[in-house]
Amino acid sequence: MDIGPRRALVAALAGLALLTGCAGVPTERAPSAGERLEQGREAWARGDYEAALEPLRSAAAQGEARALYALGYLYFYGRGVDQDRARGIEMIRRSAKSGDPLAVEALGRIADARGISRKPMDDDVRGGAAPAAGGRTSQANMAPPPATDPAASGDGSAVEGGTESAAPKPGDAADSGEPAGKWLSQRDPEHYTIELIALRDRDTVQRYRDLYLSRSPPPQPVQVVETMRRGVRWLLLVMGDYADPEEARRAIDALPPLLKAGKPKPLQFRNLSVSGPQAALGRE
Repeated sequence: MDIGPRRALVAALAGLALLTGCAGVPTERAPSAGERLEQGREAWARGDYEAALEPLRSAAAQGEARALYALGYLYFYGRGVDQDRARGIEMIRRSAKSGDPLAVEALGRIADARGISRKPMDDDVRGGAAPAAGGRTSQANMAPPPATDPAASGDGSAVEGGTESAAPKPGDAADSGEPAGKWLSQRDPEHYTIELIALRDRDTVQRYRDLYLSRSPPPQPVQVVETMRRGVRWLLLVMGDYADPEEARRAIDALPPLLKAGKPKPLQFRNLSVSGPQAALGRE
């Protein structure tokens, strides 16, 4: 009896079983930019800046603007790396061009420390000419650029430097003219809004609006709300009224990329304590 064909059939079936078994083995998924940023944040929170570098670099390479800002922060201060302020400033500038509000704040502080106008840096962020090199002070005399630690989640849990800021005046750049305090009083406390950014400096909030909201208008008017968190005054840009956090997250997913760079998140109205006079910030 010729068993050649039978052997061939058995071999083919064995090979098929092997391929089927291999197909059932899950392949390891590469960490996302957000996951790598969180790994860097965790190392940062431990004070292990060297360990934070690799995940932050990976996240930055995937286009994560906050990771790029964090790297610039590390290079500017020389934490976990040899200090290189020029390299740090360049990273912060690139992060600002990608929409990170902390980087915008940092560039403003850098300009102030150099004794130059903020406008050239803002023009650069918009895509205009790069800021001129003239008029800068020595790097040794430069103030720290960020007012907020880049590892902070935006809830005021980690703050470095900065000063308390006054609430915007009612009607400061509002299209609708409706004060945010009135808008908030009409919200259901069980509903959610979207916190686009949280900053301590009113000027930076205005600059964020000028730099980004005019280029990537949000789908709804944005309100400027002053609130207290852990005894610290913060200015929030919030948008919308949503019945639940899932609806708010879907709205976040639909935001323009520039606005996503600020790490927007759902915020329940009942957790939004109001401090001082508020202002509305309408669409351009």
